[in-house]
Amino acid sequence: MSNTTFEEAKQCPKCSNPGEDRITRIAKGMKPGTTTHHIYCMSVLCPWYDTCWIVQVNPDGSIPPATNHVGQPKVYEGFEGHDKEATDLIDELKRSAAKQTEDGYEIRRNR
Repeated sequence: MSNTTFEEAKQCPKCSNPGEDRITRIAKGMKPGTTTHHIYCMSVLCPWYDTCWIVQVNPDGSIPPATNHVGQPKVYEGFEGHDKEATDLIDELKRSAAKQTEDGYEIRRNR
């Protein structure tokens, strides 16, 4: 655990100016009462201007140390039916490509 305060965690990692807490959510899959805060740098001269970083606040008010996730595999949560929709779309694109390469098919360009 870290002794970081929320005010310290709100400071931009690039310019150290305080960021703006725009979104607060209840963290899924963590201890009940854990929240995540989406903080944005508001310093126009900062390379991270309007860029988000996320601060986790545990139920006891503590803030875990920052973690650099660069190079780690991405975790994407799918939604029900998305895999089927993606498969259907790929199949439709394949049918369309096959149809366009048949003899006698003309592609017109609107002007």
